Amino acid sequence: MAWNIHPHWNAPLSPLLWLEIATHGLAPQAAERVRAEHLAHLDDAVDAGESVEDVLREWGDPHRANDAFRKAHLTVTDRGLLHPGYALSAAGWRRAVFEEGEAGRAGMVILLPLLFTVLNANLHLPPAAGIAAALLIVLLVPTLRWLVIAGLRLSGAARVVAAWLFSAPGTIMALLLGVFWWRWDSGQPDGLGLGVVAALLLLWFWRLWAGLRALHKVESSNAVN
Repeated sequence: MAWNIHPHWNAPLSPLLWLEIATHGLAPQAAERVRAEHLAHLDDAVDAGESVEDVLREWGDPHRANDAFRKAHLTVTDRGLLHPGYALSAAGWRRAVFEEGEAGRAGMVILLPLLFTVLNANLHLPPAAGIAAALLIVLLVPTLRWLVIAGLRLSGAARVVAAWLFSAPGTIMALLLGVFWWRWDSGQPDGLGLGVVAALLLLWFWRLWAGLRALHKVESSNAVN
């Protein structure tokens, strides 16, 4: 609905600006497909005697269209949740360990020593043990992800689940659950800690749901094409 404040504000958008707004956040191929379909529709409508303004009114609000396109097409966020897979090679291992999930690994390097500090209050481990364990986990988890995905030639939903399970957020979530369970079992329950872990657990499972939803979009698009 247009706001009747100033005549200039009620002027229709250009088709290119409408498409720029409507395709914002879509993956490049999906955005290009939407633009091509709408521009072809515009050309056909103009050839049939309709005006550009009539076509734009038919297209409706670009932000509402963007909401609908995001539900039907792959978004930039969706692409980040779909793992491309690995080759069972040294280059594949290097990609898994050193080139993927830099932010996640940085979070693990910061969080793991804190977790070991909490455990050390009762276990009295030397600092070197905590550092060594943190480095081992940072290297071991992506190596396991590489072995599982490349060695088993996983694809589709199995690859989405494996990449989600052996991710840096998954490792941090498992460690947090382990620390919380240990504190609970030792008679040191923490209500705030439980709330934080529950929120992170919901976020972790949301990532799995979002990854499977993104896969469904890809499979639906391939079936149509």
